[in-house]
Amino acid sequence: MTLEAAIAAGAVALAALAGAWSVTGLAPAVAGRPRIERLARALFYLALGLGLERVLPMDGAGATLAAAAVILALAAAETDLRAMVLPDLTSIGLAAVGLAFAFLPGDPGPLYRLVGGALGAGMLAGAAWWQRRRSGVDGVGLGDVKLAGALGLLLGPEVLPIAVAVAALGTLAVVGLLRLAPAGRLPQVEGRDAVPFGAPLALAGVAALIGGRAFGVP
Repeated sequence: MTLEAAIAAGAVALAALAGAWSVTGLAPAVAGRPRIERLARALFYLALGLGLERVLPMDGAGATLAAAAVILALAAAETDLRAMVLPDLTSIGLAAVGLAFAFLPGDPGPLYRLVGGALGAGMLAGAAWWQRRRSGVDGVGLGDVKLAGALGLLLGPEVLPIAVAVAALGTLAVVGLLRLAPAGRLPQVEGRDAVPFGAPLALAGVAALIGGRAFGVP
């Protein structure tokens, strides 16, 4: 195995472990169960990442980093849908992947990535401030702000707004369909309707990453 291949496998393995740890942290503390579930989940993510690395529209380290980002995004989306929680570990992992992209040949560089991170965190923090001022309710959580900042590092300031817009439109569409359905009901938090925004944001983010790279966007 070459050094590059070893580093690639290590990056995907770390993402697999981070994703598995985040998701299985929601499992009940039944004797032996979290450990077995964590191992099975890590092996699944590892296989998925190594498979994605071969089919993504990127070469070398770029494909490896994108595969790691997909794993982390899937883990973040699952925890948000299951428990309306966005683990810090997945956001930190996505931020690290974004910064790693900055050192690949042809990338605009760290400053470009940092501007994207500031834009992402700022957009969601602004939305949280506006929601609280308008209704007195925290509609956007700190986890969403952290995830948006991480995705900003991953996507940069050009592509990030597209991902946020797609996630917002997708969330509105799902909410509308649920309310139209006869038995449709939104999740409840403290007696109020709650919609997990982190899941669509994470998935839209990695979709934008792969789509952008396919069309030559850094």
